[in-house]
Amino acid sequence: MIVWLNGPDTAGRTGVVRELLSRWPGALLFDPDRIGELCQRHLLPAPVADVCQLPVWRELVVTAADGLLQTYGRPLIMPLTLLDRAVATGVYRALDALSWPVLQVVVDLPQAEAGWLADEATFLTATGRDPGEVAETILALAQG
Repeated sequence: MIVWLNGPDTAGRTGVVRELLSRWPGALLFDPDRIGELCQRHLLPAPVADVCQLPVWRELVVTAADGLLQTYGRPLIMPLTLLDRAVATGVYRALDALSWPVLQVVVDLPQAEAGWLADEATFLTATGRDPGEVAETILALAQG
């Protein structure tokens, strides 16, 4: 299973991820931003504004997630803002084709502003809430 933690950069994902990992000892953290850094530093002739738009980024993220899941057999927590429908759908479909279920959790983005995600994700509010409480909610969804 993959828990994709989506939402704006200021949503408090880091605290929620930290709390989620402490409550779910078997889970692994896989940050797709690290794949973006690899692409920016070593694969591209010049920096790009949105590395998620690159097909190589999408392929590497899916391949790395698949490899981690196959090798370790543990759930992955993947924090990344991914609001572009075409990019997200491509990544999620590729993971689904590999039979890895993805729980999409969107933190601190009103459903009215989420567009296409409104029907495909679980929305949680983290503002003003303890990150541990948000993590407990996500853990219940993932294990439920």
